[in-house]
Parts: sequence; C-alpha cells; structure tokens
Amino acid sequence: MSKDDRVEVRGLWYTKQQCYTTALGIDPTISNVWYNLGNSMSREEERVVVRGVSYTKQQCYIKAVEINPSDLQAWNNLGDTIMSKDERVEVGGVPYTMYECYTTALGIDPTISNVWYNLGNSMSREEERVVVRGVSYTKQQCYIKVVEINPSDADAWGKLGDTIMSDDETVEVGGVWYTCQNCYMKVIELNSSSLDGWRCLAHTIPSGESVKVEGHGMYTKQQCYIKVVEINPSGADTWGKLGDT
Repeated sequence: MSKDDRVEVRGLWYTKQQCYTTALGIDPTISNVWYNLGNSMSREEERVVVRGVSYTKQQCYIKAVEINPSDLQAWNNLGDTIMSKDERVEVGGVPYTMYECYTTALGIDPTISNVWYNLGNSMSREEERVVVRGVSYTKQQCYIKVVEINPSDADAWGKLGDTIMSDDETVEVGGVWYTCQNCYMKVIELNSSSLDGWRCLAHTIPSGESVKVEGHGMYTKQQCYIKVVEINPSGADTWGKLGDT
C-alpha cells in the first residue's frame, strides 16, 4: 500500500498513515506501528497527529525505541534522521548522537550490514573511530564489515575503495587482500551500470595500461570513461576526462 493509496472501511477512506494513527489511537504502546508510521513519512518536516499530539518522522522512531529498546532497525532509522554528528536526540531521558544510534543497533545485532554501512557513512575522516561491542572501528573497517557480511553490496565495495589512499595500499576482506582498483572492479562485477564504479576504476588505471574486469574483458582508462558517458551522456566532467585521454 503506497502513501497515496486509500482503502474503504465502513464507508470511510483511510491512507496508510491513517491506518497507523488509528492503530496507535487504540493502543499507543505498539512499537512496530510507530516504526512503520515513521517509515511512511517522506520527510522530516512532515507531521502526523496521534491522540492529539503532533509527531515528526524522528519522533516516531524515538517512540518505537522507547517502547522497544531492542528494535535495532528503529535505532538505525533514528540515526538516519539526525543531520549532523553533533546533534543529539533524547530517548528515555538519555541523549544520543547519530553514532550512538548506530552503535546501539549493532550492540543488539552486529550482523546487520546496512547499519555498518550507515555508521561508515556517518564518519567524516579515516582517523575517526567508534566503538561497537568494545572494539574500535575506523570508517574503512566499517565498510569491511559490510562486505564481509554482504559481499554483494556494490555500494559498500565502492565506499571501501574510496578509503584506500594509494595504489599500493591493500585491505583484507575475508582473508583476501584488495587494492582500491580491486574494490572498484568488484563494484562493476556486481553492478555493470555503476557510474561511480567505472569512473573510479578509470582513475586507478595508468595511461597506456589496461586491466581485466571479470565478465567484461580488458579496459583502458579511456574505455572506462566511454562506459561512463554511455551510461550517462549528460556528465560534462566525464566528457572532459574522456577528452583528456
């Protein structure tokens, strides 16, 4: 049921949100309904009224975790609503940062790859560290956790590649060592239409050389840029890079 769909009940029409607010009007202690209500809201400025009180998307997730502190996806989504690392939201009288929402979720279950991904994204520099279950992690190590849990996450492979600062640096994932070039190749293996994958791979290939992309053959820097503009002909910067080759 989409946000704009309506169902008829006894002659009255209800949207998805109205079903949730009706449920909470009957019993406001059901955490998953607060969670679903938050998910149904498209932007932070939007508000819904439950029992005469107005709630934002963020406040719906706060209600969900106050009722059920073990709801790791509600903690994750609450973290997503926090716009800066210095901002805090109060849950049960305790202030939480974006990081603390994600680390709380991972404290409940450290095998949820999208929470590791969001935690990595929330970190502004490689030297920064966060603690999950007593272990300290860098941004890079968060992305390593993602691809170890879910090796098919093309976006996380790309983010991992972005954290590798030189062509000679390698990172270990599941006992295998990867360069930034290897990471971008993984992106393309998983999603051959990835603009960032082809573009970033091009950056790693020296002029006059080529690399083998599994399932696609040999590619030079120029051929990678050709792939990018074939996928997105309106990318002015890439047309310029192609001209440089």
